[in-house]
Amino acid sequence: MSNFFEAKPGVLANVFQTAQTARRHCGWAFVLTRFLLAIALVSHASRASCQQAYTTPKEIAPEVIAAPPVYLPPVSESPYGAYAPSSVFQDMTTTRPSFSGSLDPIIAKEEGTIINTTTKQPAPSICGTQGWFMQVDSFTWNESYRSLELLEETGPLFSVGYHARKQNNRYRVAIFGGSVNYDGGYFSDNGYESSTSTTDYLGVSCEYDFRWRLPNRPNDAIFVGVGTRLWSRTINDTLTELDDFVVGGRETWWTIYPRVGVDVMRSLGNDWHLYVSGSLGLTAYTSEYVHLFEMTLNPKSGLYGQAEVSLRKNRLFLSLMVEHFSWERTDLDEVIFQPKSTMLTVGMLAGFNF
Repeated sequence: MSNFFEAKPGVLANVFQTAQTARRHCGWAFVLTRFLLAIALVSHASRASCQQAYTTPKEIAPEVIAAPPVYLPPVSESPYGAYAPSSVFQDMTTTRPSFSGSLDPIIAKEEGTIINTTTKQPAPSICGTQGWFMQVDSFTWNESYRSLELLEETGPLFSVGYHARKQNNRYRVAIFGGSVNYDGGYFSDNGYESSTSTTDYLGVSCEYDFRWRLPNRPNDAIFVGVGTRLWSRTINDTLTELDDFVVGGRETWWTIYPRVGVDVMRSLGNDWHLYVSGSLGLTAYTSEYVHLFEMTLNPKSGLYGQAEVSLRKNRLFLSLMVEHFSWERTDLDEVIFQPKSTMLTVGMLAGFNF
């Protein structure tokens, strides 16, 4: 490597210049890609440190680290019928022993009984679960004013994300994006003219939940949490039905939504499990920056809802998820205003845990 760079000293400068050029042209994609790589590195480091802290020195199950078998004398040498002195059990470093022979005095009196302290118990699940998933959504964005529908956007969105659960804490992070169809219009001197175009979406979402397991029902829980979503919405240039040119625009949205919910899990046999979750909340705070006018709007709070049905087997899972956001219109005393808006996603999610 050293000889290579000595022979071609301009290589490092070219690589650096190429990276800077990619950063300028890729914009959001470059930043979000680095963000996803950071998540992967953190999850790997977290998993490794957790395993190092909570596994045995040889990273093997407890059954391998067992005390040697204890020999009991024949019953004839134990006149009181004791199976083993109390010190045998006090000195054990493992849990409940298993016995390789019978403790019945009549059966065991010839050769004695061997106590096998080797147990087979799984290691405690201290590290929890974590994994990656991919999601494909049927996306709908709608804006309306009173009874008039102003525009509708429909199409697919694609997501890739990471989720983790440790004890009562649950996290989910995802990057999403896609191009959808725009069916709207434009107010001109001729009145309202309809137009069609495309809208590009690119964003990131983060969620955190704190779960309480229900008494005597370890697979059921209620939770409270908060989520946030940041995305860019870019409407591309288009022509109206009267061939008037309409300049598109870009908006940057950021919303925060607290929620409460419940999730349950049931065994279906053969390592299959059914998981059902639902939550309700509010879009408590929302900021919308309109780049064309260099203005920030604050759509009023609306409702949030989410439901998920999932089939899980071992480390794999497949889910159907529905998610709904709504915002009330902004005040009309501004130069521009944001109409009442709704966002609905219905999608399939597939992933694996590790």
